[in-house]
Amino acid sequence: MDVSLFLKKHKDILHLDDLSLGKDELTDFAFNFFKHRLFFYTPQNSVYIVEGVKGVVLYRENNKQVQLFIVEPNSVIPSHHHPDVDSYEMLLCGMEFNINNKIVLPLRFSRLTDKNNHPLGARYLLRVKPNDPHGGKSGPNGGAFLSIQCWLNGKIPTSVGENWVGETMGGIHQSKVLNK
Repeated sequence: MDVSLFLKKHKDILHLDDLSLGKDELTDFAFNFFKHRLFFYTPQNSVYIVEGVKGVVLYRENNKQVQLFIVEPNSVIPSHHHPDVDSYEMLLCGMEFNINNKIVLPLRFSRLTDKNNHPLGARYLLRVKPNDPHGGKSGPNGGAFLSIQCWLNGKIPTSVGENWVGETMGGIHQSKVLNK
């Protein structure tokens, strides 16, 4: 599989080496987080658990944060959007992502490695804008991804699982959605 041709199909996939300052607030934050290896700052009440998905805030500063999500095997994250969050998603392992019901990072991409057996997906960021419908699914061994977020409209960061419009993961998730 020619990864470079595959990745060029979606304009919002960015290689970590292509991050630079001055593009926008989210990209500047992602640049600083990855290039300067900001230390983890896990605030109180930072664990988020709903049907098949566990998340934790690894870092938060003002309206920006990074969440790690771990998804149980064969779970589906239905199409939804976050009206107050601009984000980059980084596939770590075992995940497939779609935007506008089109697969942009297939499950097979999460299995690709370089010559040192490092996962290729962990070098790319998928931009998901506030009203982009998106979703995903995990593979048979589960999956994990990072969500690098810039919260908008004066909203205080909690979890993207709470700033959610669309079908939820289930009853527990529905009870946690703040913008019903």
